[in-house]
Amino acid sequence: MHPNRQIVASGEDGANPEVVVWDSENLQVLFRTKGHHQNGISKLAFAPNGLTLLSLDNNELKTLIVHNWQDGTLIFKDTLEGKFTPCGLILNKTTIVSTCDTKIWFWVKYSEGYIRRNGVFPKNKAEEAIVTMIPTANGENVIAGTIVGRLMMWVGINCVRVVKAHSSAVLCLSLCHEGFLSAGKDARIRMWSNTLEPKFLFDVSRFGTMPIIMGVSMSIDATSILFGNQGADAFEISAIDGSDLRGGPVIKSHAFGTINDLDTHPSKFEYATVGFDRTVRVIDMKTKTLLKLATLDVQGRAVAYSPLGDVLAVATDNQTSTSSVFVILNEETLQIIHSARDSKHSATVLKYSPEGDTLAVGIEDGSIYLYSVNDDYELIARCSRHTRAITAIDFSKDGEFLRSNSIDGELYYFNVDDGEYQSNISSMRDVLWATQHCVFSWHTKGIHTHPTDREVTTSCAIPPPDPGSVTDAAPDANNQSIGRAQQKLVCGSSLGQLRAFAYPAVHDVADHFRYQPVSTSSVHLATVGVNQVLFWRSVTGRFPTAVGPNWRETGHNQTFPCCEVFGGNVVVGTSDGNLYVFDTEAAAIKQMIKVHNGAVYTLRVSANGKLLLSGGRDSTVRIWDKTFECLKEYPVEMMSKSNHSHIPRAVAMRPDGGALLIGTQGAEILEVSMKDASLNVGASQIRGHTGALYAIASHPTKENFFVTAGDDAILRVWDARQRRVHKAMKLELGARAVAFHPAGAMFAVGFGTGKRTKGKQHAKEGSFALLVFDTLKIIHEGQDTTVLITAMQFSPDGKFLAIGSEDNAIYTYEIQDNTFCTFRHTLRPHAAPIKSLDFSANSIVLMSVDRADRICYSMIQTGLPIVNTDEVRDETWVRYTSPITFATQGLWLTQERDHYPTTCAKAASGLLLASANSIGDISVTRFPASERMGFVRPGGHVGRVSGIVWQPGDECFLTIGTDDCLVMQWRVGWQSSAFASPASDYSFTREDTNDDNASYFRIENPLDYQFESLFHDHGADAVRRDQTIVSSLSVSAAESMTVLAGQDPSTFPHDTAQPNPQEFRDDHVLFHWHSMICDPSSRQSLLANAALDASFNYRLDDCHYHGSQRNASQPSLFYNPEGDMLYAIGNRGVLYDRNTQRQRYYTGHVAEVAAMAMSADRQLVATSDRQSFPEIHVWDAYVGRCIKIFKGFHRYNVRALAFSSCRRFLLSIGEDAYHSLVVFHSPSGQWHDGFYQASSSVSLGNAAFCLRTSTQPLYPLLVGGEDGHLHLFRDVQGSLEHVTQRLDSQQRIQSLLCAAETKLLSDDGLELARSCVLVGSSVGFLYAVTMDVTVAAEHGATVHDKGVCQVIQRISAHEGALYAVVTVHPATTDVVVPQSVVTLGRDQCLRVWSSKLKLLHTVDLNKVLHATHGLSLAVRMCYSAERHALLLSLAQGDLFEFSLTGKTSFLITEGHDRGELHGLACNPVVPDEFATVGDDGVVRIWHRGVKYVLRRCNLRVASRCIAYAPDGLSLVVGVGRPGHVNSHPKDGSVIVLRTSDLAVQREERKGKKYVSDVALSSTGELLAIACYDGRVFLCDYLTLATLHVVDMDTRRPAIRVDFAMDDSALRVAYLPDRLLYFSLDRKEVVANPTEVRDVQWRTNNCAFSWATQGVFLPKPPFQPRKLDTDEVVLDEADTVDPATLNEQVTNGAKRNAQTGKQTAVASASAVTTADAQVPAVTLPVVTAMALHKPKKCMVVAYEDGLVSLFPYPCITRDNEVELCRVSSYVSRIQFSADNKTVVMTEAGSRAVVQATLAFPSTSPLLMS
Repeated sequence: MHPNRQIVASGEDGANPEVVVWDSENLQVLFRTKGHHQNGISKLAFAPNGLTLLSLDNNELKTLIVHNWQDGTLIFKDTLEGKFTPCGLILNKTTIVSTCDTKIWFWVKYSEGYIRRNGVFPKNKAEEAIVTMIPTANGENVIAGTIVGRLMMWVGINCVRVVKAHSSAVLCLSLCHEGFLSAGKDARIRMWSNTLEPKFLFDVSRFGTMPIIMGVSMSIDATSILFGNQGADAFEISAIDGSDLRGGPVIKSHAFGTINDLDTHPSKFEYATVGFDRTVRVIDMKTKTLLKLATLDVQGRAVAYSPLGDVLAVATDNQTSTSSVFVILNEETLQIIHSARDSKHSATVLKYSPEGDTLAVGIEDGSIYLYSVNDDYELIARCSRHTRAITAIDFSKDGEFLRSNSIDGELYYFNVDDGEYQSNISSMRDVLWATQHCVFSWHTKGIHTHPTDREVTTSCAIPPPDPGSVTDAAPDANNQSIGRAQQKLVCGSSLGQLRAFAYPAVHDVADHFRYQPVSTSSVHLATVGVNQVLFWRSVTGRFPTAVGPNWRETGHNQTFPCCEVFGGNVVVGTSDGNLYVFDTEAAAIKQMIKVHNGAVYTLRVSANGKLLLSGGRDSTVRIWDKTFECLKEYPVEMMSKSNHSHIPRAVAMRPDGGALLIGTQGAEILEVSMKDASLNVGASQIRGHTGALYAIASHPTKENFFVTAGDDAILRVWDARQRRVHKAMKLELGARAVAFHPAGAMFAVGFGTGKRTKGKQHAKEGSFALLVFDTLKIIHEGQDTTVLITAMQFSPDGKFLAIGSEDNAIYTYEIQDNTFCTFRHTLRPHAAPIKSLDFSANSIVLMSVDRADRICYSMIQTGLPIVNTDEVRDETWVRYTSPITFATQGLWLTQERDHYPTTCAKAASGLLLASANSIGDISVTRFPASERMGFVRPGGHVGRVSGIVWQPGDECFLTIGTDDCLVMQWRVGWQSSAFASPASDYSFTREDTNDDNASYFRIENPLDYQFESLFHDHGADAVRRDQTIVSSLSVSAAESMTVLAGQDPSTFPHDTAQPNPQEFRDDHVLFHWHSMICDPSSRQSLLANAALDASFNYRLDDCHYHGSQRNASQPSLFYNPEGDMLYAIGNRGVLYDRNTQRQRYYTGHVAEVAAMAMSADRQLVATSDRQSFPEIHVWDAYVGRCIKIFKGFHRYNVRALAFSSCRRFLLSIGEDAYHSLVVFHSPSGQWHDGFYQASSSVSLGNAAFCLRTSTQPLYPLLVGGEDGHLHLFRDVQGSLEHVTQRLDSQQRIQSLLCAAETKLLSDDGLELARSCVLVGSSVGFLYAVTMDVTVAAEHGATVHDKGVCQVIQRISAHEGALYAVVTVHPATTDVVVPQSVVTLGRDQCLRVWSSKLKLLHTVDLNKVLHATHGLSLAVRMCYSAERHALLLSLAQGDLFEFSLTGKTSFLITEGHDRGELHGLACNPVVPDEFATVGDDGVVRIWHRGVKYVLRRCNLRVASRCIAYAPDGLSLVVGVGRPGHVNSHPKDGSVIVLRTSDLAVQREERKGKKYVSDVALSSTGELLAIACYDGRVFLCDYLTLATLHVVDMDTRRPAIRVDFAMDDSALRVAYLPDRLLYFSLDRKEVVANPTEVRDVQWRTNNCAFSWATQGVFLPKPPFQPRKLDTDEVVLDEADTVDPATLNEQVTNGAKRNAQTGKQTAVASASAVTTADAQVPAVTLPVVTAMALHKPKKCMVVAYEDGLVSLFPYPCITRDNEVELCRVSSYVSRIQFSADNKTVVMTEAGSRAVVQATLAFPSTSPLLMS
């Protein structure tokens, strides 16, 4: 209650409660709010000044809200969570107090908002849960009651006093004139002063049965106290002595739960109630007081008085085996006089017969038990017909029959004597009923119409008849004024509404098509309907009556579709084409006129009242005068051009009489000239759909066209500008899906309605068609299902079409030449019909949602499902047509109760999301809507919305309604002023203007949307007026997108000028280190010479990569026919010529190469990369020219690749959850014509190999992996048939690791036998497998009936895993028969086997190979017939060539192993030497000339930095790396090595965390060690003694350090963007950057400087670089003639051999920027940098792998030259001492790259 004791605040219960503030005197509502709380209101409190209101709900996370209830402003919001119910109060204008369990918070208002301060409890008192609070009268202090009965006084945030007030919890506190009252669980009321001094105490435990006090208040005059207890009783006692002032409770009710039933006494003004609290209460209706009360053992379900009123029957809840079904109570004493239990279920309803002889008891199981009252309630019959609980029972007046309703709406009749079901319902039509409690009966037909669908009628009743009234007349349909028509029928609904009807209520007054009321005067009403005409009297009174017509020979009862008042008489249209003219007073027909051939559907009187318009089934409209003479006739069929029904259903005449408006049954509205019956030129002629509307699609390029289709089998193309149908096409059957091709030249239509004709469905149910948009010509038809199509979408690239069906399947098709499509896959991830489809932006993943709201993801290329949803969490979807996504989950939070979103659509700009819900409301909000957000909801359709699409430009979107057949077009705009500071809470407001037809909707922040309803068409219904809901202040969509991107719309997208870096820094505050740099003194001269020669092609020449791919999942090293070695490193495929030691590269990949395969003729190579949606590249093995690229067939990395022996097939296996297997095919074998052929899934763990054999025709595809099974596949009509077989008969647990195809010699050694496959396992076995039964029998193998392959022979080849197997046949041999088989195992042995798999000899690789460090395993190998040698790959990535002839080995390349590679240093004295160190702990010194490692040393601890001493005689290594769970003991140490032999000279630990960088002074005396703990140690290099610890910023890791050239200063870079200087002379931090503005730095490890600020700017818009004449770009769509390709390859190989020039490979996909959206500004991350001082330029590496050349200094990014791009990122860059060579280390692939940087002053070298 308000402090003025007049205004009251009340809160609702329920899921979405409302808080209302109202005046208790005039009951006027002053304020109401809804939507902030859930699950009911638990606490309301006004502020002491009464201006604000606090509310708290019962939700799991309690929401506390403070409103200014006078203006509706939301002031404060917080959420509370605890075991006990939290509470809150408003202390004063600036303080809000809230509690949660043992915590109390004081929210104090400051200028920046409310700040929470924790309350301080006394130190000597334990913290107790606070359950109630009040402010003191002065509004300065707080009184709190605790769970243990104490009172606490809070002054400020401190508890200053604690008093024990009650023996148990304090449940309520209330202010009074001299202090406050407290009451609680101990049933005592105490009064206290404001200083917690006790005054009086009253024990009220004697009041009521449940005396726990829940609320207390004292009167204004302090004479009485009102309190309420837990038993729902309210008492008023004296404040002086505590006596009862009212002699009992003021209010008495059921204590808890629900009141289940009530019944009135037959002769007294009393009624009885039963409820959940197990009590029976008898209440006096006059005095409204409780007369009697009885307590039962269980809750009461129903109650009924006997006709004499002497007993009460109570139905009880049958909870236990001893509980009764019902009991009989004495009415005077309420004592139980009888109980019965004849059912195991509880009773739900009781009813006595009118004479009182029979008691009917309805049971939960649907039975009705009949008991004889006079025979001590003996069971006489059981009525069995219902299947669910009985809800109502009525007896006939004579007691012979009863009728009953059940919870599922059934109505049955029974004989009372024997309980027999009365199946002849017509015999019950004249039965008179004593009561009317059944809501489903003939007498209550008209009570079931409600404003909302979720409201239903739950109960009804009629009063007993007045004495002497006519009650014995049977109901008469033609005359309802007799009998009980004078009575009232009162009905209650599920939403608590009460409605009164005239009894019987048989008129369906809500059916607007059958009953059409017409006002004949101020007091009369006529209604017509099915077989009914009624004339009503006293319609303005409380009890109107109805009189039926007095039929004569001129008319008869029939269906009457319409009526009108014309000439003072009621004119009624009939179904036989006549007009009945009635005299309303006599209710008799005066005249009957034949007006139409068929039913009269519509009548309308002109504005002057002189003419009558009629429309009939004969498709004509006629005009009549008052004498009913036809003046003019208009044939609608001749005026309309459509093929739909032309029957008029509505007509109207223009007031001036110049035109008619005719609405037809075919959903047309025509404006016809009354002079010549022609259509008015330029008039709005609206055509709509007549059946349910399901499909809509907007043209992707023409913003004024869209297509709709529905169950009426009419395809319509609409013109949005003209707002009319552009063209239409009659379909063979209805369509429920339509989709446009991205190019817009064609669209697809999916047919089917799910309806049957004579039990048969249409032959084309489930088919689809492709149509040309311009001509609507069908160019392709297909059908792969027999049920209706529910959804369809084209992929964004236009290559695929996905169709969802009612049979829970998705069918995918590939579009060919934009004219037809071929079937691709059938996807069945769902168990319910498909509801929506959506493609990812890259056209790779398909998202589908079914009607059970289950969302699935599938690969569109292969048809395989994506099980792990984390794999698609970052995908961008084109349309977002389903609200069941993460980005649209906020739509569910804005719905009202029982409503839910049905469809949505994302705008092309990605800024807005339009959605619709189940009741037709249209909403627009920001995208993504992943949480509750502000929205605009301007109304919309009636019923469910089935589709939303945006038109191009995002200015308009379209919606269609399923049931109302509406097509609506909405315009959207947003105001530029809305771009304010982001708001944490969005609110939706509506402001009404003086114009009743205009209203403005506003989202306060951050965008302001407006809508304009342009037009809508809804068929036969009346035309709705256009609604204008658009504000005059708005900007275009393009401008708004640029504002979000942070750019000026006037300069987008053509302005490519670079921003001023100083202005850019000041406006956006890019980095913190910008504040630590300033311009040098020689700024102008430095910038004048800082430019690159734009005419010269800067590039990296003589590039050489050290290392090989270690992470490849299968053998990735091969020989081409010329003897060159092929392997992978990073994102490159390397072609290495051993003779010249030169490398050529295939650079088509962007990400790291994951798998590699070579064709049998060694002319083609296939590689795949390691990324999401990896690419598979096919390129030639001579010069690395790209031939074909496949993308989108796998979700994640490709595990294995394999060519068939004929090279016309390529297999790939992915690392996704199902290990997808994809087969590609090239008919020519040249692979320029390669295409996808088939796919399947292999659940085998990680795949180790895949193989396609040419000699195993039964199942040519073999796959092996970790599960130990051999998986075999064959192509069956475009799909792969899959079988598995275990090779080991003893079921050993093993993995299959490798395989090779070979041939076996026959026993005599001369004849060639059939081929087989050799398979190696993880336990060292080698299996010879064949699928030829003859070969198996020749070798004595057992043929298994269940297997498709047989093991010919099994040998134990190695001890441990068998890693590789190859067939060996020297090229000098004349025959092509393999001479031997070589295997490689974990035991590091090479074993050579004969063709009969007999061991010939063994080679121990440990004795032959010279491992670079430690003992390393050889895991892969390949064979060269020309060299008769094996190429071996070690586990750490080293490559060796092993000669089978001389048994000698030669090291090809070596690299670092494990982790990442970060340490790099070039020798300052010897230009040819540089050193590296990585996470493998190995220090290597390389020679750039011989491209070989000179010396190596294993430190056995990870290291990430290295540096040479100025004299080049020693190296210092920083130890440690991040990411360790337990750090290494040596982390933070430095080790000094002698360069000559890498012997350790000194070692000492400095930091607690790993060393991130080391640097030496120019004199070599000082060593700076930067540690990840933020400290920099200055040490004596000779002794490693610490001279000084620089701890300028220990909160951030130190990552780079540089010495000044004169050793006067030190600069340190910290993560993420901090730069600090340290003076070595003063041993202090340099605070002013001007002191070091002209310092020259010895090294450039730190990238943060004035001269390098330009490299941190965003990259300018893309400028396509003109390709050189030697560069070749092949796109997927390009075709290459095989002869031309071979000629190019041959000529290229010769040219390269002569000149040494490498072929550059450009990207295989073109970059299109015209339609690209402007992204948000993204700042690059620099990972490494090196300065070339003589040429005044620098090489910079970025996090995305890009390596670029910039001028030095660089303050803009204008003159950037891209040099290369690596797979991960470059961690270090160094120039050699002579500045001729640049060396880089790639972190992820651990590659060491050396190259020569070509400058204009040098002769251009050939590009590699």
